[in-house]
Amino acid sequence: MKYGKDIIGVGCWALIINEKNEILLLRRGNSTNWETPGGKVEFEESLKDALKREINEELNIKIQISSQFILDEIVKKEYHWLAFYYPSKITSGNPTIMEKKTHKELAWFPLSNPPEITESAEKAIKEYLGKQKS
Repeated sequence: MKYGKDIIGVGCWALIINEKNEILLLRRGNSTNWETPGGKVEFEESLKDALKREINEELNIKIQISSQFILDEIVKKEYHWLAFYYPSKITSGNPTIMEKKTHKELAWFPLSNPPEITESAEKAIKEYLGKQKS
């Protein structure tokens, strides 16, 4: 069985924001879209533990995760995921692409004006910004 295809996948992604109000994004080698770092939750793993593991595996950094989260349900013909997005801050390390076969580039972008990103990440950023204004 494959997560997201045969059974509903559960994933967690970080909205890593720095003191300049910029967001850290990654780009896959086969895509023009940028995305937030993160991945799937393993069996018997909490959302926050999964996110810390994924961020360490992908970027070799440690993060502080907000208690707030944004939930998006991604339902397409080819996959179905529950996506949890957590605002986060780097507590140690400098972001470095560790999975070079997956991601080809990382960069910081203004949170209010990101580049072309995945639909789910775009919705999460808009919801995060909306919560900051209220």
